[in-house]
Amino acid sequence: MNYEVNDYKEPKKPKLGSWPFWQVPEFYALSYVIRLALVLFILPYMFGMQLTPIGVFIMFIIFDYVTYRGLKSVYGLE
Repeated sequence: MNYEVNDYKEPKKPKLGSWPFWQVPEFYALSYVIRLALVLFILPYMFGMQLTPIGVFIMFIIFDYVTYRGLKSVYGLE
């Protein structure tokens, strides 16, 4: 019998924690950083805008919350 082919274990769900103190899972870290740079700096530059420091902070909070909620819904952690 080939035991490596049939793995019936449930895949491990990442432990995110509560929102303001959550940790980005290791497998999602590079994607998170690239999307963060895209949303905070590249997209506003493409539209001819420049965000103020408070604008960058607010956009970061919104991006972080949306990403957190998205990961929670994908992995069924709600």
